[in-house]
Formats: sequence, structure tokens, C-alpha cells
Amino acid sequence: MPTAVKTVNLRHVRSKDSEGNVTSWHIELAYTVSDYVAWYQCDVSAPLFTPKPASDFTDAELIALCPTSTWDTRFDQDYDTYVTNAPTDAELDVG
Repeated sequence: MPTAVKTVNLRHVRSKDSEGNVTSWHIELAYTVSDYVAWYQCDVSAPLFTPKPASDFTDAELIALCPTSTWDTRFDQDYDTYVTNAPTDAELDVG
């Protein structure tokens, strides 16, 4: 199974505290292998992370806040189903 490249597609600040520090994120990740892309999203809030300015968060920090172990499994299963063992045209032709 090829390793998917995980990239932050969207980082949206859902809320901030009175000092302007992010207290809640909406994060979308793209998992990519060749031309196959799958999208996953989550909402996370403090205390799962220490509030700080949005510009101080790195993509790696945001990825670490997401349930990537679950997403890794789901991506691997979907990749196996739709790419590795994709049905042939004949198998899809039921009509």
C-alpha cells in the first residue's frame, strides 16, 4: 500500500478568546496517492491544544490534532477497494 501524502486543505478558525488566540479549529485534510484523493475533516477545540494566534500553528500541529489513525485505516480500505481492486467495466455493467 503506497503511503498517502497528507496536506492541510483548509484551516478555518471557528472561535478565538478575548486575546485573539484560536480556541477552536475546523480542519480539512487531503490524503493523496497519485491521482486518488480523499478528503477528511474535523473540528477541534481547546483543551486539546493550547490557544495561540492562528499564524503560530503549523500544518504539522493541525494534522496532529486530527484523528489520523482512523482516517489512515479508512483511506487504506478505500484505496484498496477503488484503486487496487477496482471493478472492471464488465463488472460494473449490470444492465
